[in-house]
Amino acid sequence: MRPNCVMNTQMRSICIDIYYSGLGMAVGGPALVYYVTPSEEEIFKRYNPDLQRRSLEGRIQRQEEFDTFVKHLVDHPCSLLFIRSG
Repeated sequence: MRPNCVMNTQMRSICIDIYYSGLGMAVGGPALVYYVTPSEEEIFKRYNPDLQRRSLEGRIQRQEEFDTFVKHLVDHPCSLLFIRSG
């Protein structure tokens, strides 16, 4: 008499198919998104000339604002991570 815990070959085949399908979605999904997403340069090339000019003019200011923001986060790391209960 066979024990009940042994899977038959058809059930084992289905489990293997499900496993590989899940693995394919877990790896293939992000890989597809990475492949389809355009780079920053490609997006910039699609801008019309006026938007390109405005983007280049404001780039330095945005970089300085971002640097100030990051410096503030480094100086005060606990301000966003913990809520003090007083």
